[in-house]
Amino acid sequence: MSFPDDMAKTHAIHSGLRAPEFVETYDVYETPSYNKRSSESTSDDQNEQEVVVADIFLGTRVNGHKGIVHGGIAALLFDDVFGFAYYSVMHKEYGAMRMGFTANLNVNYRTPLEEKTHVVMRVYLTKIERRKLFFKARLESIDGEILYSEASSLFIMARTDTVYQNST
Repeated sequence: MSFPDDMAKTHAIHSGLRAPEFVETYDVYETPSYNKRSSESTSDDQNEQEVVVADIFLGTRVNGHKGIVHGGIAALLFDDVFGFAYYSVMHKEYGAMRMGFTANLNVNYRTPLEEKTHVVMRVYLTKIERRKLFFKARLESIDGEILYSEASSLFIMARTDTVYQNST
């Protein structure tokens, strides 16, 4: 997914951390299998759909403890990739973009994430209730064998008539 140039100038990851030895690779892709929902869904697992996948390589200068990526970096990545998922859902479900905001972010750390690690983040839409979009995600090894952390998030659509039309 592309990131607007004007936003990249002030964005936490794209303007500051996207560099050698920091966040070296950060590419987010829409999942081709994601389909528009026919109606508001419940939270049962059968309604979850993968929305986006992020390919991330973390360098040696984003650590908390020696050799271990800082948990705040993982939380930042979760929040940002959830934002890409929100953007994708807005276009597929509504055909337009209404600004949205993180209302809640919950991260559970499972295994220390070592520096110089190539990981994948998978984001799933779990439920839509009016202006609320619920997501969950996994940060895992490329082969899916190691779960580093998982998160859930609630995004709220802004109460506004300002809608940004899909330019694609």
